[in-house]
Amino acid sequence: MKMQLLQAKIRCLKGINDSGWFKPGRKVTCVFGDNRNIVTQIFRGLEALNPLYDITVVDPFDSYPKTWKQGTYHRPVIKEKKTSVLSVFSAGPELIKGLALLDDSLLETDRIEFGRRLDYSRWISFVELSASARWRDIATAMRTLRTHRLEKEIQSGVPDDNFFKNYKNTDRIKGEIAEVLREWLLYNQPFWSGNIGELCRECLKEVTLNERFRLAGKIVEEALPPVIRLQPTAKLQEDYSFDQLMSPLPEIDPVTALLRLLCQRFSLDSASKEGIDPLRQALSGVSSVSIFRKYAGILTVDENGFYLSGIEYQNGSRAAERIRVLATVTMLTQLLWQHYPLLLLDRYDRDMTGKTLAELADCLNQLGEYTQIIVAADRKENRRVYDFASSLMVTTKGKVE
Repeated sequence: MKMQLLQAKIRCLKGINDSGWFKPGRKVTCVFGDNRNIVTQIFRGLEALNPLYDITVVDPFDSYPKTWKQGTYHRPVIKEKKTSVLSVFSAGPELIKGLALLDDSLLETDRIEFGRRLDYSRWISFVELSASARWRDIATAMRTLRTHRLEKEIQSGVPDDNFFKNYKNTDRIKGEIAEVLREWLLYNQPFWSGNIGELCRECLKEVTLNERFRLAGKIVEEALPPVIRLQPTAKLQEDYSFDQLMSPLPEIDPVTALLRLLCQRFSLDSASKEGIDPLRQALSGVSSVSIFRKYAGILTVDENGFYLSGIEYQNGSRAAERIRVLATVTMLTQLLWQHYPLLLLDRYDRDMTGKTLAELADCLNQLGEYTQIIVAADRKENRRVYDFASSLMVTTKGKVE
């Protein structure tokens, strides 16, 4: 597992003013509460962090309250500014090492914050690390450098006295100001040596900090696990041919969405089959993992499309297809991103009792060794079956405890 959800908060959604920070377990977490709609709303919010599809089409934030209420404090909600879903993820050792190649200060972080605003824009930040320098961090050094530049080498438009007076100590060094300072420092760097040369290099490091953090954010986005919400209505399709996968579907189907992404990754469609051999080899590798062979079966591909085979369930159990969907989604995510998803099972145990519920619980217990799962129990008494799981309770006001 590369990244895991450590804590999250949902706010300013219908029925949820502020859930408060809640902390799921590392493997399987059982969520329960009297108001099922509020639990589903929390899951929809979490899914918006990194969904498989265009989040604006599903529009889970469509009914957000127009006024933010916190105690006696009320103010209008501005979609572009209000973060509705806040989260903190852990960063695995491999990710941290990759980030440290961009900036050695990132070696000190193992916590990364993600937020999704009501307008569906997303932000990323590194806990306890500033993503840009402030003017006060370089003002003295920049003034020292100005006194040492060669008059005959002065560029037109380089920082003058007014430039230095225009900024406050708290101003961030990013955007236009960062670009101007970077160009000026790079232009004059060849003419400085010794202590002044070292001062120039230090200023360059601070001036380019925001750009390095922006690149780090892109790396983190690639490592962020897909957040996949599964409902009991999720089913495997009878036809996963290339022609069918390329046609629009009226509803969100996680397996179909993942297979479409596979087609894009390997440049497959109904006309071109050049990527079939590399894809077939990749499928063979992931299908050989014992837990996927047990619960998902074998996924193969030929010139016409994808096929699932090699698994049978006794007595046509109600849990059978749901378990297979669950395992197939996990397998395909691993194949696409080389890491597992964050799974949100929204009342996935609906209409299950006794043996079928135990089958689902056994599957979750085993999958929890590979990926993080949050399951919303359909009934409070069902949580007894998940005795291996962490537990979170949601109140009628949307607070998670």
